[in-house]
Amino acid sequence: MALFKLTTRHKFYGGGKWLDPGMTIEVHDNGSSSVLPLASSRVKKQVIELFENKYGIELEPAKVTSSNFEVECLSKR
Repeated sequence: MALFKLTTRHKFYGGGKWLDPGMTIEVHDNGSSSVLPLASSRVKKQVIELFENKYGIELEPAKVTSSNFEVECLSKR
């Protein structure tokens, strides 16, 4: 299991609201890799849920990309 921090890279419009640079969430992934598979529908769903819970913003799946988010591996087990 690995823990990742996702941070918005730049200001962009998603889910009816603007996201500002520096907004962060932490994502747990059961994979054995130190790279978070953002293209995975499972990971996209998790990111969308976490942003909605923390910021009240429901992201569109197409916005969950490496061009919008910086991904940092915080720990890997």
